[in-house]
Amino acid sequence: MSDESTSRERLIEERRNQILDAAARLFARKGYKGATIREIAHEAGVAEGTIYNYFDSKHDLLISLPQRISWPLVSSFVRSARRQGSDTVADDEEQMVQLLQASMSSMQQHTDAVKVLLAYIPFMEEEIQSQFLKQTTLFFTRIFDFEGFLQERIETGTFRSLDTAIAARAFVGMVLIFVLSQEILPGRKIIPMSNEEIAREIVRLFLYGAVARPEGGEG
Repeated sequence: MSDESTSRERLIEERRNQILDAAARLFARKGYKGATIREIAHEAGVAEGTIYNYFDSKHDLLISLPQRISWPLVSSFVRSARRQGSDTVADDEEQMVQLLQASMSSMQQHTDAVKVLLAYIPFMEEEIQSQFLKQTTLFFTRIFDFEGFLQERIETGTFRSLDTAIAARAFVGMVLIFVLSQEILPGRKIIPMSNEEIAREIVRLFLYGAVARPEGGEG
């Protein structure tokens, strides 16, 4: 790929993100129905027609929001982690903690998108809700390729046999409840916890459960 093509793709990505961030802010403030394309364009600092160069409609903006939270950062991290491989469950723990911290940090930077993601779903029209949830599920599992990561560990005998789709979604669910309580609700003010503390405990619960392990056990 030429430098010119790379530069053009980067500019397209930056403009898409600029528009999505503006849409997320307006959807969070006014709701999906209350925000107009004209207002989103003004918020983004672009011409109204520019939006249609990147998104087909307001509907398209809404269902694209999950991509904005942490797709590039985390998907890149998972690909790197899978290339490096790991020898022990302790190695997996460290990789997953880093993954989770990176994801939570990115979600904190895009709280407006998270608010829409968590709060607006029940009020969407059925067709929009279906497409939105499909995008969200793909984002959190297959885009991260977390299911693939779990399957690899099952095949090597590191993890027991399990339903990777359910396990991946359960892991995501644990993350989202903390994002909801710490960032959307006033949890951080009531019980301050660092991302590292939250990430490590979630990963340990996911990997080992709550059962006490023998002293000197992995992880």
